[in-house]
Parts: sequence; structure tokens; C-alpha cells
Amino acid sequence: MTTTTWRLGLAAAASQALVSTAFAAGVTWSTPGTGFWDDASNWPGVALPTDADDVTIDLGTTTAIIRQLADAPASPLSRFTVASLLAKSAVEHSGGSLLVKGDATFEEAFTWSGGVLHVDGSIPSGTWTFAKGIHLTAPSLVGMNAGAMELHGTSILEGGVGILLGNVPVHVAAGATVDIRAGDRLVVQSTLLNDGTIDRTAGTGAFEIFLRGGGNQGVVRNRTGVLTLTNGSDNVVHTGTFAVDAGAELRFLGPQTFVNTISGAGNVTFSQFHDYTVDAASFALDGTVTVENGGKGVWSGDGTIRNLRFSSGTFLPTGHVDVIDRARVDGIGFVSGAVASRTRFLDGLDLQANFIVSTGAVELGGNTVVQGSVGLGIGNGATLTVLPGATLRLANDATAAGTGAIVGPGRFVNQGVVQRDTATGEFRFSVTEVINEGRLALESGSATAVLDFRQTVDGTLAMTLGSVAGPFAIGGDATLAGLLEIGFADGFLPSLGQSFELMTWETRAGEFTLSLVGEAARTGYGYALHYGDHALGLEITALAAPVPEPATWALLASGLGLLALRRRR
Repeated sequence: MTTTTWRLGLAAAASQALVSTAFAAGVTWSTPGTGFWDDASNWPGVALPTDADDVTIDLGTTTAIIRQLADAPASPLSRFTVASLLAKSAVEHSGGSLLVKGDATFEEAFTWSGGVLHVDGSIPSGTWTFAKGIHLTAPSLVGMNAGAMELHGTSILEGGVGILLGNVPVHVAAGATVDIRAGDRLVVQSTLLNDGTIDRTAGTGAFEIFLRGGGNQGVVRNRTGVLTLTNGSDNVVHTGTFAVDAGAELRFLGPQTFVNTISGAGNVTFSQFHDYTVDAASFALDGTVTVENGGKGVWSGDGTIRNLRFSSGTFLPTGHVDVIDRARVDGIGFVSGAVASRTRFLDGLDLQANFIVSTGAVELGGNTVVQGSVGLGIGNGATLTVLPGATLRLANDATAAGTGAIVGPGRFVNQGVVQRDTATGEFRFSVTEVINEGRLALESGSATAVLDFRQTVDGTLAMTLGSVAGPFAIGGDATLAGLLEIGFADGFLPSLGQSFELMTWETRAGEFTLSLVGEAARTGYGYALHYGDHALGLEITALAAPVPEPATWALLASGLGLLALRRRR
């Protein structure tokens, strides 16, 4: 519901109330007496006002108290019904049920310590205006079920539970404040429109604001605990700002759109199976943003995220987004970006669960480790790139279920270092295309690429003889360029004529340039690369002289020393 429509609705309700009370009598309570509404002696004519009376309360500094009658049953509540109400002095509503068929205006303080306001929805009601706000102190849940509520001034919510408002549109006026200090809920089954400030200043537990439309056009701030904003309608658009302090959390449930700033040192969580659309350029949170339980964070445009956490949630960028600090994946994480989108994880991923790039481009900086049953998925048309200077360490084995692998119909590009150095089984690059422009180090176990493998002139394929369990098996085309780097595992020495099958393929184009490191580069070793129709082999054609053991070096040095001494004599 738009602001204009909402206010037109209030005007219509007010007009109806004026018509219904056009012939009502005016009753003014001006002598404090006992201060209790239900004391007939306080009223003119020694009679309580009725639903035909326009009532004015003008008691100066005395507070008018509305209460449950002492001899009345707990249910139904004592009912006090008037045509309209203007309170020029303070009012405390501590019990019973106050019903106003027209408008109710409270010019001074209104304390809500018990009872209910106009809960009978069958009786029409106008607008209830609280010029200085509401001070909620009721220990149990209080409610209202008809009319509309206008909050001005400062409202303080510190009751034991909170407020339940039925078909009651609520407007927090510009310049007004709702200060949340205690309790656990403010439920508005109609629209809640905030043009002022909603500020949670105290409390350590969770507090929920539930609404069905309206939204934040002012400021919402959480300083402590968890403040949840739940939308029960199709979507709500917030044009105002949100802020969360360090150690606190803002949670959002239900579809919501944010077109202004979300900032602060605290945390923000988007939860459950709904879309949360954020203006990326206005997102200035220093804390962690979490998408969980099916929540979908739609990042519109270009921007930066300080921290990002996946807990079975989806991130949907439409532009270029940089994620600073290591992103954590506690539950399965999805990135489903627009075709031209790019999400760059500058400090890599902390993988505790599977991570899937469904669409768009994802780039990994920093250090990422694939371990345990964790795998990386790449969807059709998606690209996962390891950036220059970044490392992706493959420390697990593929399983029959497909985890422990890089899988999917997409493309994997390495511009940094991809290293397979600990596990002894097989790792699968089960993707359409693997492109190596950096360093791919196969130091243990075995690896396969289900379809095509291409290495550019800037790429290096490093293989460690003595620890690699089998060839790098390419299921489709192999396009070879750049370096083939050969090294020996610690303690391994080949024998003369020994052959190693390094790669297999269906078809091949190009060749490697052989590069040797460590012991394999010692003078005396000879190698021959054999390119067959479907495989690449390496043969040891010559051996280097054995390196003497340390004890042999010591004897030799001692002998040379004695020989030199004899010559001098």
C-alpha cells in the first residue's frame, strides 16, 4: 500500500467517524475526583459517558485512569464506549476495554499498563492519535483491533510481551520515535509505515516487528540483541535507512526491497525462502551479512560486501560485487548471478559445505581449501576463476555422490595456483572445460577432467613423480602449451628406462615445454617425452650420479685433509 493510499484511507475513516458522531452530545470530565474513568461521580450528571457522547478529558496535571472494574469477571472485559475522545491531560489505560467509535486524540502522555483498545472490530473506529506517543508497561500482551494509529512524540515499549494490533494501520510520523526497550513483539496485521525512527535501545533477546505492507521510510536502528522485521505481504519496499550496532543483529523475514543505506558494525540476516533486494551501491555494512534457510540476497548494481556468510542461502548479483574478508559457507551456498554479473571473493572461501555457481561469474582470491565431503559446482554458462595470486587447495577425494570434486556443465579457469598435495585418491574436474593459465600442481593422488582441458602459454602443469598415482585423464580434447614441470617426491629416485604415463586424452593439439625442478633438475638425468595418439608418457633416459651419504662426505673430507697435510710435510 502506498503512503498516499494509506492516508486517504485514514481520511475516509475519519469522515465516517464524523458522520456517525454528528448528533453526539459533548461531555467534559474536568474535575479530577478519584481520577478513575469508571467512577460515575467524576462525570457531569453523575453518569458514565455512552457511545453517543463526544468526550473531553481535561484534568490539568491529574492522570485519568481507565481500569478493569473490581467486581467484573476477567472475561469479558469491562467496556467503556464513547463516540469520540479528546484527552487534554495524561491518560493511563490499565485494564478493561476502551472503544471509540470516532477519532481518539491524546494530547498528553498515554501509558498502556494493561487492558485493550477497541478490540471489537464489528464497531467502526476512527484514527487514534497519540501526540506524545505510547508508554507501554503492560506485563502481558495488549491489543487493538480497529481504527488507525498515529504515533507522534516518543513511544517507549518496555512491557513484558508487547502489542498485537489487528486490522489497525499504524503510522510513525516524521520526527516521532519508537524506543524499544523490553518485550518481544510489535505485531501489526495491517500496514506499518515508519516516517520517523524505530530504535531498539535496550534488551538482549529477540524482538520482532511484524507488518503487512507499509515499510520504513525513516530510520530503523538496532543497538542490541536481535531485531527482526517480518513482512507478511507480497513485498514491501523500504526507502528509509537501516543501521545496526556492533554486537547486534538485524534480521529480515518475508520479501523486502531496500533502496537506501544498510550500515553499521553489526550483522544482517536474510532468512527463509524469499527475495531480499538490496541496492549494492548503498550497502555499507561492516558486519556480516548472512543468507540462510533458503533466503535469496538480490544485489542490484555494483558494490562491496565486507563479510558474506552462506547458510543454505543464495546470493544473486546483477552487477560487479566484491566480497572483502573470507566468505564462510556453513550450509550449501549458491551464487546465481545475471549473465554479465561478477562476484569476486577477494579473500577466498571458508568452505564447510558445498558451494555452487549456478549462473554468472565467480572469482576466488585469497586461499580456499576444498576438503572433506565438500565440492564446488559450476552451472551451465557459469564460470569459476581462481585469480592470479590466489590458491585453491584440493585436499579431498571424489565420492560416488559427486562431492569432493569440481562438477557441473560450466567452465573452470585457473589463473593462480590450484594444488593437489595431500589426498591419495582421485579428484575430478567434472566440468565442460578446464583452462589453466596459472599453475596446476598435481602432487598426489590422481585427477581427471571429464571433458576438455586447455593450457595456455602462460600456464604450468606441475607433476610430482613418485607420489602422483596416475595420469591426468582428459575425457575430451587436450590443448597443450606452456610448461610441463617435473619434480620428484621426497626420497624418490627413478630407475633407468622407467616410464610414467602423465596424461591421457581423446584428441590433442600442441605440446608442452619440459621444465625440471629440484632433484629432477640435477645434472645427469635425461628425459624423453612421448606423445601418442591418446597419451603422453615420460621416459627416464639417463641417471645422475648418486649423491653421497653424509657419512661418505665426512670420510672423503677427512681423507682429503690427511692428503694435504702429508704433502706439506
